[in-house]
Amino acid sequence: MNAAARAPFTTPEGTGILDYMISEAFGKLDRKAKIHHLPPERALRNANEGIDDGDAFRVKGIEEEYPNLIRVDAPYSGMDFVGFALDPGVSFQGWKGLENYRVGYIRGWKVFEARVTDRTDRIVAETPDQLFTLLEKGRIDVALFNRWMGVVYANSRDVHDLRIVEPSLAKLNLYVYLHKKHEEIVAPLTRALQCLIDNGYRKTVYDRVLRPIHEQFVARGGISTWTGF
Repeated sequence: MNAAARAPFTTPEGTGILDYMISEAFGKLDRKAKIHHLPPERALRNANEGIDDGDAFRVKGIEEEYPNLIRVDAPYSGMDFVGFALDPGVSFQGWKGLENYRVGYIRGWKVFEARVTDRTDRIVAETPDQLFTLLEKGRIDVALFNRWMGVVYANSRDVHDLRIVEPSLAKLNLYVYLHKKHEEIVAPLTRALQCLIDNGYRKTVYDRVLRPIHEQFVARGGISTWTGF
C-alpha cells in the first residue's frame, strides 16, 4: 500500500500516525500492511491501476476521479492545510486572502490545485525541500502544505522563525482507499479503524507522535497557536 506522505504520518521506522493506525487495524484482521512512499500523482495512478493495493493518504471524494478505488469509511486522522510564512507581516484568512501573496505548493496536492490553479504567479514544487527553499529564498511569500508535515520538515531543516498562518485554510479527514480487488476487506477494515477511533487509540497515537514535534518547533522559534492534540 502506498502513501504520498512523510513524517509524522509515516516513517521508515513505522512510527508515524498512519503506521500505527494501519498496523493496528490490519492486525485485527490477522493481516499485515506495509506503507511505502510515492509522489502524490504516481501514488494515485498505481493504486487505481492495481499496481499497489491501495492509497492510504487521501481525502474523501478521490474515487470520483479514480473509480477503481474504494474508500474505507473511517477517518484515521485529520489533515490541516495551512500556509507557512517567514515574513511576520503575512496575514490572511481563507483562500481569497491568498490573492495578495505569491504562493507555492507541491504538485499532486489536489486541495491546493483546485483552489489556486488559476494563479499565474503560483509556483508548483516537486518536493518539500524545493517548496521551502523557494520560501527561504523569497521566491514565494506563502508555502502551502500540511501543518504537521511542515512542522517536521522545519525541525529537520533547522528553519527558525517559521510561522504557521492561522486559521487553517482547510481541515479534512484522511482515509485509506483500497483497490477494488480487495473489496471483501473494506467493511471489516472500516470496523477495525472505527474501533480504534472509538476506544481512544487514535488520540493516544496523536499524543505520542505530535506533541514532541510541536514542542520542538516552538522551541526553535516556530510560531503556532494550535494547541489541540
